[in-house]
Amino acid sequence: MILGPSVPAEAPTHVRAIMFATYARLGMLFNSEPSFGETRVCPALGVRANDVVVIVSFTGMVKGHVLLGMSRPTACAVAATLLMEEPAEFDDMTRSAVAEVANIVAGGCATSLHQEGYEAAITVPSVITGEQVEVSWPNLFVIETSIVLPAGEVELAVGLQVGDA
Repeated sequence: MILGPSVPAEAPTHVRAIMFATYARLGMLFNSEPSFGETRVCPALGVRANDVVVIVSFTGMVKGHVLLGMSRPTACAVAATLLMEEPAEFDDMTRSAVAEVANIVAGGCATSLHQEGYEAAITVPSVITGEQVEVSWPNLFVIETSIVLPAGEVELAVGLQVGDA
């Protein structure tokens, strides 16, 4: 039975939908129940992540972003799950596989949002690499947590707002 992450009481319904959909999709992909670290509400967050960051944005009634951040070794292990072989290095194939994992998660999030009554479309994932990447989302309600998977630890940040389509 999937219990999901501990989401702060002040988290809006659309953020809860994203958190639980992410948990369910990652659990399905890795055939395990991910464990979540402490979940934090962050004011106008500057998200910091090491090495690899994948961002998928939402448009429609729900606008904003979902970020998955991880180390290069974790990105390679995540890619290996999808590719069914261990990549020799972090290359274009690895980037593509990590982006596809983010796409799978975002698709689940869009479905979950729809079930809660929010229409949202997803964008093509952006993969950003570098050391100590910082992403800022001013004026968004942001929740941040870590997810421990068999492939390694992944940082999850969700920054969304609800408005007119």
